[in-house]
Amino acid sequence: MTAKVHCHWTSLTVGEPSILFSEPQTVWNYKFEKPMSQLELISLIVDRVAVIIEDADNARMGFEEDPFRNDLFQAFAFAFHCGFLMDLEPNLQADSLAQHLSERWNLKEVGQSAFQKNPKSNDPGVRRVQVLWSACRQWMAWSYAWVRYEEFHAAAMDAENELEQETKEQASQPDPPPA
Repeated sequence: MTAKVHCHWTSLTVGEPSILFSEPQTVWNYKFEKPMSQLELISLIVDRVAVIIEDADNARMGFEEDPFRNDLFQAFAFAFHCGFLMDLEPNLQADSLAQHLSERWNLKEVGQSAFQKNPKSNDPGVRRVQVLWSACRQWMAWSYAWVRYEEFHAAAMDAENELEQETKEQASQPDPPPA
């Protein structure tokens, strides 16, 4: 059974609450013209992350630097708002993302043979494993932060709501008569 998911942004601005649209949109040079299945969306996100990782690897840069950090975060935010970072199947939590990309790049076999020969070699498979792990660490950190955001900001939001309520109450009270 393939459920259809309507998960599209009018833009990839971080924090944009709406992920549904009525007109075709373009994200990552992909034009969304019809609803996509969960697996199609996951494949699109994995494809985008693969390109980001390959670009970072080719540039010999990590994900702590832009443009790769920003690009990876946009892919993460898209996956998050599509609901793929929840404990449901299918998902795109860090371990699932790593599995998709490891299978795509045949990293299990490449990594095992490279590490048996020389774990500090410049083997492209070893480098790809390192870059993938770096990307997955970022993905895990962002997942943790976004899931726990409300927990750590609840007190501040409660105080803000109380202040707003007091302000409304004060505004609704009549002005005192002039002395």
